[in-house]
Amino acid sequence: MSLSVSTSSTFASILSLTFPYLLAVLKPQGAFGVYAVGNLVAWGLVWRFVPEVKGLRLEEIDGVFEGAEQ
Repeated sequence: MSLSVSTSSTFASILSLTFPYLLAVLKPQGAFGVYAVGNLVAWGLVWRFVPEVKGLRLEEIDGVFEGAEQ
């Protein structure tokens, strides 16, 4: 839980520090475009590297992520 809160706070800080600069340089369309491209890249990475667990029981999900801990 603390890792997720820390990660969220870190990225919120990055966003709040970079947005005013991007807004001044790129105008609103460009600033939001930069973040939209970042979201598309993140979506692609999640789609590619996070395994599908739909329909699996909890015990089976443990087995899917067992190798991720190493």
